[in-house]
Amino acid sequence: MKYTFIAINSQYIHSCLSLQGLAELARPFGDVCLHEFTVNQDYRAILQLVEQADCYFLSCYIWNRQMVLSLMQDLKKIYPGARVYVGGPEAQANRDDFLNWGDGVFLGEGETPLLELLAGNTPKSLHTKQQTGVISREDRLDFPYPFSWVDPDRIVYYESQRGCPYHCSYCMSAEVDRLVDRPIELVKSDLSRLVDMGAKLIKLTDRSFNAKPERCLELIDFFGQFEQSVTFHVELSPYGLNQATIDAISRLPKDRLQVEVGFQALQPHILQAIQRPAYSERVFTLLKQLMALPLHRHIDLIAGLPGMSLADTAETFDYLFSLRPDDLQVGFLKVLPGTPLASQAGLLGLVSSSSPPYEILRTRDISFQELNQLKDIEALAKWFHPQAFPATFDYLKPNIESPFAFYRQLAQENSISQKSLENRLRQVQARLGDETVKEYLEIDYHRQRRHRKHLFFRDRRLTIHQIRQGGLLEMIQSKIPDIDPQRLEERISLYRTNTSHPLILYDYDQGKTYFLGE
Repeated sequence: MKYTFIAINSQYIHSCLSLQGLAELARPFGDVCLHEFTVNQDYRAILQLVEQADCYFLSCYIWNRQMVLSLMQDLKKIYPGARVYVGGPEAQANRDDFLNWGDGVFLGEGETPLLELLAGNTPKSLHTKQQTGVISREDRLDFPYPFSWVDPDRIVYYESQRGCPYHCSYCMSAEVDRLVDRPIELVKSDLSRLVDMGAKLIKLTDRSFNAKPERCLELIDFFGQFEQSVTFHVELSPYGLNQATIDAISRLPKDRLQVEVGFQALQPHILQAIQRPAYSERVFTLLKQLMALPLHRHIDLIAGLPGMSLADTAETFDYLFSLRPDDLQVGFLKVLPGTPLASQAGLLGLVSSSSPPYEILRTRDISFQELNQLKDIEALAKWFHPQAFPATFDYLKPNIESPFAFYRQLAQENSISQKSLENRLRQVQARLGDETVKEYLEIDYHRQRRHRKHLFFRDRRLTIHQIRQGGLLEMIQSKIPDIDPQRLEERISLYRTNTSHPLILYDYDQGKTYFLGE
């Protein structure tokens, strides 16, 4: 028997861990093939690359629904004798839509049901026209990791824990009251092998990596043991933060960890509406400490939650902005079929798109027009923020009472995010109406681009000859004591400005900007 697994990812850098794992389990039962495509590839070319097989398995999500449905339909036409099965959250929530083209929909988690099917049995979780499936949940998580399908040059995904202890009503896991751990020694063994394979970024798919504090601490300490250059990405729950975790993270080598925090909303009444507890002062204190650590920090809010007005969104945005994360994401509520929130949508006054990604269109508290304004603000804040433009924001800071209002003013036309970086920065300066800000934008532009091209001014970068002749080396060494005078050209850039900081020094090795000669 030949079994073909087909993953349709959102981007090339991504991979589908679920189908990789299932393909690995299928190996003893026959000839197994796994294809990973993206939604941006030519559909006909994808169809040509999929060879004839006895069974096809696909996984469906909000970003690939249409392509998966098309593949199911066309594979049946090309190979009428083949069986086509589908799983994943989108198929589970809209199971009958997929039965027009497929032989069955796997409901819930797929490892044990797949093994049953390949052994010649009909799993209880397989939903067909003859059988109403029941959702399957695994009580163990010790299946072999699919090392043979890993591409270390892409993001490598790893699941050390399945489930979530929280019950956010917009999430597919809201009604799953369980948390299953992969044996921790197996986790360590797997991660060590992935690092040895050359993985550069390993993203743990655990929904709340710090749900179990002791386990979390043990793995963070383990992350610090590698001599190779590798980064782990984890999602931390604000509710699970504690001092020991933050202290452990602070001890890790530079760039060893990235953290993502789903904050969602500041106001207790909004959190209550989505079945989340209100944040305590302890959480705020620990979150501030976490966001001050020298690592990549991502934090997000969700616009369009029940009870959340534009003013509520602005208040949450300003609070999160004050934490100075590397990435502040404004997400938009998706009313996913099969979630508690979807069943309550009418009662709560939520109006969302009828097709994937089921994004919110309006609520009782925020209009369609206001959500569109937030889209423009989100696009602008994604690239123009203090971590990318530190000198500019240090200059602007005294005049920014509300970061949200600042971005709202700048984002009066959404075209500001549609052009090259150079044109966008010129538009920002024009809308600010500030001539001095040109100096700081120029500094940050050079810091980002690392080339001699100018934005507003020519000939601001000092040559190595000018640095030596001007007696500036000692000033540079006072900021960067370990600098090698023989490699100034590759280590630093020095710019002359017409600001209160006559000289701006940028250290490429450390990624730091210094203001000299006040």
